[in-house]
Amino acid sequence: MTGCSNWKRVLMVLNGLASSTKDIQHNTVHYGNYLKRLDGFDHQGIYHRLSTYTKMLFIREPFEKLVSAFRDKFEHPNNYYHPVFGKAIISRYRVNATKEALRTGSGVKFKEFIQYLLDVHRPVGMDIHWDHVNRLCSPCLIDYDFVGKFETHK
Repeated sequence: MTGCSNWKRVLMVLNGLASSTKDIQHNTVHYGNYLKRLDGFDHQGIYHRLSTYTKMLFIREPFEKLVSAFRDKFEHPNNYYHPVFGKAIISRYRVNATKEALRTGSGVKFKEFIQYLLDVHRPVGMDIHWDHVNRLCSPCLIDYDFVGKFETHK
C-alpha cells in the first residue's frame, strides 16, 4: 500500500469534493470521512465491489517503505506520531533519555524505530505506514487485477 494519501486526494477530486489535489489538507484526507471504506459496506456490498470493481494494489520495497515512514513521521514535527509512538519508543529503547525527549517524543532515531519494529512486545501497536502489506491489503484473499510497484528513479 503506497501513496494512500495521494490516492485519497485524487479520489476526492474525482468525487467533486475539491478542484485540485493541492487544495486538500492532510487532516481532511485522513480525518474527513469523505471516502467510504470497503468495511463500511454490508457483506453484499463488499462482495459486489470485490467481484465487479477493478482492484489495484501499489506496493513498495519494504526497507524503502520503513525509511520513508520514519522520515515522514519522525524527522519532522508531528502532532500525532511524536506523542503516541515517539514517547513510547524513546522511553523503551533510549538509555538516559532526556526529560524533554520523554515529554515530547521528538528525536526518535532510526535505530530505535527499528528496535521498536522488531520487538514482539512493542510498547504501542503497529501503524499502516509501516505495517506489512499482507496485513493491510490481504493480497492472498483478494484477487487484485493490477499490482504495481512504487519505485523512485533519479
